[in-house]
Amino acid sequence: MTLRRVPSPTNELRRVVFPGGNFSYADVFGGRLGVQLNVGGSTMYGEQEQITHAFDFSNVATGPRITGLTFKDAPKVIECASLGATFDYKITPRLIASLRVTGSHLSDEFYARNLLLTANIAQIDPASTLTKIIANSTANANPRLNVSSNHRNKRNATLTYVGKLEYTRGDLTLTAGGGYSRSRTHYEDLRDGYFQTSTLSLTRMSWVAERTTTDSTEWTVTQLSGRPGATSPTGSR
Repeated sequence: MTLRRVPSPTNELRRVVFPGGNFSYADVFGGRLGVQLNVGGSTMYGEQEQITHAFDFSNVATGPRITGLTFKDAPKVIECASLGATFDYKITPRLIASLRVTGSHLSDEFYARNLLLTANIAQIDPASTLTKIIANSTANANPRLNVSSNHRNKRNATLTYVGKLEYTRGDLTLTAGGGYSRSRTHYEDLRDGYFQTSTLSLTRMSWVAERTTTDSTEWTVTQLSGRPGATSPTGSR
């Protein structure tokens, strides 16, 4: 955790520690009207870093082989706001009318980047192990590097009304009520700089990926042949 500005999902420098708060108020007016208000807001920054391994178990003699690596980086910023209001009015000593209003707003922005190194089992060198993967080049597009990304902002707004009448006389209680709720969810589009998916591929290449132990997620990847791509000839992590 840091209080300094760091790259955000859009690479813009911003702080990832945000203030949040809640405000509550309650009172009774004239002994007949009760009011309760609640307002809250929060902003959360989340890191989503994942790595996925693709295995091939077709050769029993050599054991499992890794045929693909997927690296995912998908940081996100979630902004939430809520509102609640309750009103109780004593029409008569036996009859009370109540209204509850709740609302919420969500803005969930994320920028996902995926880097996929893959090859068919036929292109995986026999010398490969679970700590070193060697993908040989061919004339087809199987050994390849795919780089994809998407930038989306999911927004939701919900508003709910609930009304109630309650009549009490001795042991008898009669209640009547009803509610109405409206919720809208949508994704921002290209007009605001958001997009679903953009994919680039580098094919007809060979690559090697190495790690120190079988349970390590830190891979060093080196492109051995093909057009210059996302990994340099000296390797990258």
